[in-house]
Amino acid sequence: MRSVAAWLKHWWIAVAAGALGIAVLAASWVVPDRLNGDAGTWWEAVLTNVGAAILLIAPIAWASERLTRQVEIVREDVEASRVATDAVREDVRRVREETTQEVEGLRQEVASLRDLSDSLRARRDAEMQRETGAYRRLGLDGTVPAREDVIEALRLAIENGVVEQRYGPRAALGPGRSDYLRLRYEPNDFGESDLFFEVMSVEGWVKRFVAWDEGGLIQDVLFGVTKALRQEGLESSLDASDWFRRLSQTLVIGASHSSLHKIVELHEPQWAVTRDGVTAYEGERWSLGPDQFDYHEVMESVMKEAWVDPRALGDAIATWKALFAKPSLWGTEPPF
Repeated sequence: MRSVAAWLKHWWIAVAAGALGIAVLAASWVVPDRLNGDAGTWWEAVLTNVGAAILLIAPIAWASERLTRQVEIVREDVEASRVATDAVREDVRRVREETTQEVEGLRQEVASLRDLSDSLRARRDAEMQRETGAYRRLGLDGTVPAREDVIEALRLAIENGVVEQRYGPRAALGPGRSDYLRLRYEPNDFGESDLFFEVMSVEGWVKRFVAWDEGGLIQDVLFGVTKALRQEGLESSLDASDWFRRLSQTLVIGASHSSLHKIVELHEPQWAVTRDGVTAYEGERWSLGPDQFDYHEVMESVMKEAWVDPRALGDAIATWKALFAKPSLWGTEPPF
């Protein structure tokens, strides 16, 4: 569009030059007739050459001007393109810097989140180690624990959902025995804690209890337990070290996985009784609920698994049913 406008602006130069050249050539034809001799011939030659020159040079000069103008236009376009390119380059550089800053910001945020996750994981692991250590001090190290150790372990177990305050933890008085000894922990209204040993049946009926008062010696408390057993007509022998070991193991296993929370007792070497059913703590992590206990096909299939200890599983299911499947005896909850 710019070249067309330029041509329209300067077209009259070519037309005027052409007309002048034609006029001079015409004069070269007329003048010799008016002049005689060598003068006429000389003017004829001069006018002819001048007219021809005008006809040839004027268009060339006009074309040169046009070419110069086009070159100038191209130069302007190139300069405009360079400016535009520089602007685009600057925009690209700015966008690159902004993108780099954003990516760096995101990297820092990701690193911060990773650090936060690592911090939370480390804190959780430390808390888990502290909790498990408290459970292990109940007897897995082979010693009889202090009263403060027992209270701390039971408090953590209740706070973290390992046991429910109403149920467990408990362990049988010995291998093959159907009576249990349970530790019951209750904070009182004076900011202190009451601790009791409860002698109970497999169904959860509390037959006797012995308080472990603050400052009381464990030897005296355990003697009171054996006395309570004798009063109930039960075998009074008690391997306190083994009983504390099994109680400690119950809490450690209950804390090891969420499916083992609300644990009540263990049936070694494989199954745990929880408030919701029975769960394997060795072998596969299988949980069975009360709605599956009476399905013959399900239980037959489970019993056929090579890793399943059928005796321990049968005992665990029988214990759960004794505790929780006979509401007619005590309403909707077991008595302890």
